[in-house]
Amino acid sequence: MQFSGYKEYSEGRNCSVWVYVKIEGYKKNTYTMYTSGVKFDQPVHYEIMGNDQYEMDYMNYSDEAPPSSVFDIMEGLFVELYKQNVCIILFTVPVFSRTE
Repeated sequence: MQFSGYKEYSEGRNCSVWVYVKIEGYKKNTYTMYTSGVKFDQPVHYEIMGNDQYEMDYMNYSDEAPPSSVFDIMEGLFVELYKQNVCIILFTVPVFSRTE
């Protein structure tokens, strides 16, 4: 991850911009994180650009860990979805660590 400079984002908010580029064969993905302040303080916006494009804005961000119960799977949920022929897709999005 490299510091790319400063850029105004949403409502005149001046952000630090951090970019990571990953190339695998002919495929190139660019990950861009906008943060408040000079350091990697609070995430503001995140973009993934490649064959597809994904963007997300951060609102009410907290760097405190959520209670473990938010990761509990409701009992019977997957069985019920399976009966209804619902496909469940899980994916992860790389998030930059302050140590990178």
